[in-house]
Amino acid sequence: VTVSVLYWRGSILRGELPAGDPPTPRPAPAQTPYRGTEAIDARPARSVMGPKRPPPIAVPEPVSNSSGLPVPAGASPTMLTSSAAAAVMASKDKASAPQPATDKGPATNHKVTVTSPPNDSSAKKAAKADDHKPASPQSLSIADRKRVLWIMCLLKVITSYDSGAYGAVLGIDDGIAQALQLSVVDEGALGSAPFIGNTIGCAVAGVLFSQYEAKPMLLFGMGMHFTSTILFALAPSFIVALLSRVLIGFTLSFVVVYSVVWTDVFAPQQYATTWLAAMNAGVPLGMLLGFIMGGSVIPELELSWRLTFVFKAIVLLPLLVMLKRTPPSHVNDPG
Repeated sequence: VTVSVLYWRGSILRGELPAGDPPTPRPAPAQTPYRGTEAIDARPARSVMGPKRPPPIAVPEPVSNSSGLPVPAGASPTMLTSSAAAAVMASKDKASAPQPATDKGPATNHKVTVTSPPNDSSAKKAAKADDHKPASPQSLSIADRKRVLWIMCLLKVITSYDSGAYGAVLGIDDGIAQALQLSVVDEGALGSAPFIGNTIGCAVAGVLFSQYEAKPMLLFGMGMHFTSTILFALAPSFIVALLSRVLIGFTLSFVVVYSVVWTDVFAPQQYATTWLAAMNAGVPLGMLLGFIMGGSVIPELELSWRLTFVFKAIVLLPLLVMLKRTPPSHVNDPG
């Protein structure tokens, strides 16, 4: 009001307006209500971008019922009856089923594999491959493992037979000392030769068993032991006898080294010490058998001392055959 009166009086003084009553002041605009920090004007808002567009209509997503089938918007999931669900599922199965072959060619949405029945040769090859495949000791029966245990124990007995037999044939009449005209030094050399060969053989056998399969190496060692025993039984001189005795000790190392490894791998946990004790008991048992044969049986029968070692070779031969027929998975270390 004050501003209007002042403006009116100034206009009169400047001659712009005639004298008279001051103009009626313009009423003040109504107070705009506030909500928080935003003003809410009752009048419609004007926009320079033109009239507002209507908001987009929200379309509800289809809802799935318990059968996993979609339900149209606005409908209840229970509106899809069991007959409608069966019809939808049947249409899906029909679409996914393989189409039959036509004249243009076979169907491409499925694959048919034709296999020929295995013949006898392929079955034998598969069985042979299974025998050579390393098996876990737990997969073998106790009977199979005991069979190999007996072979190992008998090998320890017969390979230790030589130590007792040699000492027995030295003291008999017409024994090895008289046949080869040995001196005391020669007798000592022949007695210690197998231990020298065994010391060297243990180092070599350990490397061979770590590089190759156990069964072929064991057969090779026992085969050479058989040959060296026959060579010693037929030795015509001290030199031949000495070399054959070194070979006997060298080849003995194959069964000495691997018998302990086999027992540790294949023996049941509750019988491991018992099996190892039985294996080591074969050494004194074989020496005792050698003393009996070389010092009592052969002299009583008035046979040559050479038959003492021929007897050893004869007993060793069937053990080699049994070892040969044993499956490799029963002998080889799976590790």
